[in-house]
Parts: sequence; structure tokens; C-alpha cells
Amino acid sequence: MTTVGTEPAVTAPATAQHHPSVLRVADLSPGQLAALVDPAAPDPSLDGSYVVDVPAELTHIRTCVREAIERAGGHVVLTDWPAMWTDRSNPLGAGLVPALRAAVISTPDHARLEQYRRGGRVPIVNGGSDAHHPLKVLADLLTVSELLGRSTGISIAYVGPPCGYRRSLIEAAARLGLDLRVVTTDPDPALIAEIDAARPGAVGRLGIVDPVREVVSVDVVIGEDLTFGLVETSVHLPVAMTGAAANSGASTTEGPRALLFHRQENLQRLTRRVLALLDQAGSPS
Repeated sequence: MTTVGTEPAVTAPATAQHHPSVLRVADLSPGQLAALVDPAAPDPSLDGSYVVDVPAELTHIRTCVREAIERAGGHVVLTDWPAMWTDRSNPLGAGLVPALRAAVISTPDHARLEQYRRGGRVPIVNGGSDAHHPLKVLADLLTVSELLGRSTGISIAYVGPPCGYRRSLIEAAARLGLDLRVVTTDPDPALIAEIDAARPGAVGRLGIVDPVREVVSVDVVIGEDLTFGLVETSVHLPVAMTGAAANSGASTTEGPRALLFHRQENLQRLTRRVLALLDQAGSPS
């Protein structure tokens, strides 16, 4: 698969049309978000073909997205989207596959996803980029709803580095009415900017907590490759693990009330729900 550094220049097709896409959590309305993370919502079926362009090194994500589509009745096309998108001789690039529904793309360069969306050939779903991780975050919130038996009134502490996951979690909390507290002793400028950007119109509570000065009492702690050295005496569990530990199923938590969940199953469910939402047409905003 072509790397970002050697990809050809991307130019939009002359026949480009607008399609709704999901590149970040903020592309979805509060109502749509609530439906996506509702444990009781039925699993949709899919038809047609879906492009999956996820780097081979992200095997668990690639396999998860492929299985999500195939188990729901869809057909997966594993391809290099940039090359296909610019190659008019390619049957997909030339538009000769009318049943092509959407493309799920993971890339370290979020700006390219914006280019593909502007190109308008099919809806684009962000499978993970340097700036946003909408599918992972919403899948984890679906799991949290299952663990707690509710999807509203949830308080969450995030412990982890600056990353696209954190940005997506802040957007989701603001729109879903969650109480999110980012736990850190040294807030980075990007964190303050992310919270400020999500606050207009927010129905959730967003804040920064210093665990040295404050007791962090929440329903769930979420973190990428979470360690508890910083907060183990002040956080009330249960704990939702994410990241490499959750993908492998190996527990790195301590304490009798620690919980570890597997991301794969709900990431598949969430992927199907997002693709079905785009299939039903209409803008997600």
C-alpha cells in the first residue's frame, strides 16, 4: 500500500458530487450519536461494495472492518484508495461499480481524508487518522453503555496522551451530554484548544482535573494503554481499558474492580451502524 510520503498528488474528479461522510465525531448529530452508542439498537444489514484501505500494519483494525462488512452481507474491496481514486482506468475509479457504497480509510494524514471528501465520489469514513478516531471512540462508548446499563448521565475520566482519540472523545462527550474530565498534571495547549472548540453548543460537561489536587470520582476511566500510577489512589473504578491491551485481551489493570473489555466486537457493530447510516442517505449533520 502506498505510503503518505510517496502518494501521487490528489486531484478531485471533474464529476465530483457531495456525499455525506464521517471524518470526525462532530460530523454526526447528537441524535445520530445517541443511536450509534445505544446497546439496544438492532444491527443493520449491508449490501453493495465497500472499499477498505487500512495499512497492513494495523492488522486488527483492517480485519475488524472487513469482518464487520462481510458479516452484515456487504462485499469488501481491499485497495489503495489514492491510486484507485485518481486512476480513471480502474473499474472502481472510473465509476463502473455502481454498488460501491463507501470507503473506510485509515491514514496518518487527516488532510487527505478531507481531500477525498471534497472529491465526492463516495462517502468517506475515517477508520483512524492522526487527528480523529471516531469509530474507536464511539465503539468504546457503546461498550461503556453496556457495562453501566445506561447511555446517559455517565461520568468519564480520560487518562492518556494528546492524540486523535482524545479529540474525538471530547467531541463525543460534548454532543452526548457526558461528564468528561481529562486527568493530567500538566495540561497541554492543544487540550485547552480542543475543549474550547467543543464547548459552543455542548450539552456535556468538559473539564481538566489534576489528580494531585483533586479526587477523581467517575463511573469509568478510559485511557489508551492506561497505567494507574498517576491516579490509582483517587479514581473510583470500574475501568474501561482501550488501546493495545484491550485489542490483545491482556489485562494490565490492578484492583478487584478493574474491568477489561475487548474492543473488536463493538468496533464491528459501530462500523456497521455508521455505514448503514450513510447508506440511508441524507447528511449526517
